[in-house]
Amino acid sequence: QQVEPHVQIAKMHLKKNNEQGAIGALRRAADLTSHDRGLYRELVGLLAKHGQWDLVRDYGERNLWNDPFNHELHVNLAKSYEKARNFKQANFEFQSAILCEPEDLAWVHLEFARYHERRGQKARAIKQAQTAVDAGTKSSAEAETYLQTLRR
Repeated sequence: QQVEPHVQIAKMHLKKNNEQGAIGALRRAADLTSHDRGLYRELVGLLAKHGQWDLVRDYGERNLWNDPFNHELHVNLAKSYEKARNFKQANFEFQSAILCEPEDLAWVHLEFARYHERRGQKARAIKQAQTAVDAGTKSSAEAETYLQTLRR
């Protein structure tokens, strides 16, 4: 009934490249606490990496109060809402991620552009990709390549 043993088990799983085992241990830890933002960051990141979008939404929503300025959390929640076809909430979460003013703002805009493209909204995708390019951060070069692909 303590968090730390589950976290240690998760670390052991990660050392052995067993991410599913780590997810299980982190879920057990997260179910025992609602205040460890680092724990939730790691768990939600792994869940998103493995496409477990219902769980991303569940644990991500639990962590919003602890970690409201975590742009990655908002992007992962946006993707989980997209999978659930809740597009209004997905848009809200992408916009929330932008408002967090992340260091790599271009990455958030690029993810938002890809979302628009998946929705068949090419004009919006182009506009968002251009914003990513204009952000001038780490992912701007990747955004430029993506923008050129969209315009073809």
